[in-house]
Amino acid sequence: MSNVEIVILAAGRGSRMKSKKPKLLNLINGKPIIEHTIINAKKIKNSNINIIINKNLNHLIKKFKGINFIKQKKALGTGDAIKTFLKHTKSLSNILIMMGDAPFINTVDLRRVIKKLKNYPIVVLGAKLKKNYGNGIIILKKNLIKEIKELKLLKKE
Repeated sequence: MSNVEIVILAAGRGSRMKSKKPKLLNLINGKPIIEHTIINAKKIKNSNINIIINKNLNHLIKKFKGINFIKQKKALGTGDAIKTFLKHTKSLSNILIMMGDAPFINTVDLRRVIKKLKNYPIVVLGAKLKKNYGNGIIILKKNLIKEIKELKLLKKE
């Protein structure tokens, strides 16, 4: 496949984590969470890495060279972060969206998603959870995505 635009969503506040520092800067094995995600993204050949950040992560721009950082003025959620990216790109295909706080998704799985982009306009990698404490929900109809909703919004319906 030709170039893949990787978009790492990293502009959220991480308020559910109740940490004094931004969630993505908390350490796992001595490295910030976001660094693990970047390392994983760099394993994808023929890709351009874009990271949507907020003003609290400006220092990452100097630390990670060769990455396109895009500042989201106000964190209004995942959909708004994608809109922010789309304003800064001409590419409307071969886009892989990664969550900045999910650094350990297997690279093999990421490559499988990218391969599927040849035949489908949108491919979503999800997981079946026994107990969902706050992740989004993918609602399927006949094995196709009908909608994606936040768990807290489903509870209100």
